[in-house]
Amino acid sequence: MPPAEVDPEFVAQLKASVDACPAKALPQFRALYDALAAVGDPGTRTQLALSAAQASHGIGAAQVADAIADRLRILAGEKTAFESAVKDETSTSVAGTQAQVEKTRAEITKKIEEIKALETRAAELEKQAQEARAAIDANTARFAASYAVVEAELAAERARLMPFLTPATPS
Repeated sequence: MPPAEVDPEFVAQLKASVDACPAKALPQFRALYDALAAVGDPGTRTQLALSAAQASHGIGAAQVADAIADRLRILAGEKTAFESAVKDETSTSVAGTQAQVEKTRAEITKKIEEIKALETRAAELEKQAQEARAAIDANTARFAASYAVVEAELAAERARLMPFLTPATPS
């Protein structure tokens, strides 16, 4: 199976979910960080943004890191919810169709005069099960790729903050 493409719709949905987090430290930090775009060095830019966040909003690196951690928890919750939905969909789409295939095959042995019609029906149901599985697998792969993009963005922001966190602060 070729690597999945990032799905812009999944990325947008995942970002909307994490952006709904009530912890305001990260958006405030991001706004200040973005405002300092003229500062070329990311470390200096981060330090300046943190200093400005502390002065203007009373938030420091620990609060920004906590806000990132909150968003990562929300993101993980989205992944769990998606995996549960995939499991349910698989159960109804694939398993249900597969059960119909087995029932149809049993009828074939009982009704010899209908073998040709029943064989055609069984083949159609198998195709539906394969198509449903392929669609679910493709959707799952796009979600995983999209999830990785959002997770990597948050991890990069957290990594950028790490030098500014005190050793006693949990990351």
